[in-house]
Amino acid sequence: MQVSDVMTAAPVSDRPDENVRGAASRMWGQRTGPLLVVSDGRLLGILTHLDVLSAVARGFDVDATSVQTVMTTPVLTVAPDLSLRDAAALMAEHQVADLPVVSHGEVYGLLRQSDVLAALLAGTAAVVEVDATDAEVAEAARVVLDLDQAVVVPYAQPLRLPAEAARGLV
Repeated sequence: MQVSDVMTAAPVSDRPDENVRGAASRMWGQRTGPLLVVSDGRLLGILTHLDVLSAVARGFDVDATSVQTVMTTPVLTVAPDLSLRDAAALMAEHQVADLPVVSHGEVYGLLRQSDVLAALLAGTAAVVEVDATDAEVAEAARVVLDLDQAVVVPYAQPLRLPAEAARGLV
């Protein structure tokens, strides 16, 4: 599996001179994570949540400080044809949560930890169809809770569990 198979669209700011408050507001409103900062199509840096927090903690005036002043640079990037395994290794080695996907100077997208995790889960998840009574579902939920393991249940519609099965699931 390659980076291009799981990457997401990258939120981009083409205004390195934008103030930190404006960029942070956009990040919050879009709920998409970091902003890739570009100028003339060239990646200049990445503005992460930590960059914004750092600016606030260090007393920067977020209305007067530009994104370019606090963004992370240089930026570690990956190519779209890099294996997902190698990209995940880079993320771990450099302790980064997001990697811009760039090829020949052009920004293609963003690889986030959540993309890697989703691909991992998709590759290892098992689908099991069960014809069970409410009591049997409740017992299965109790067994899972006793194992103290995370369980991911992809489901297209809201999953309705009997009250006794849902107790303790958060």
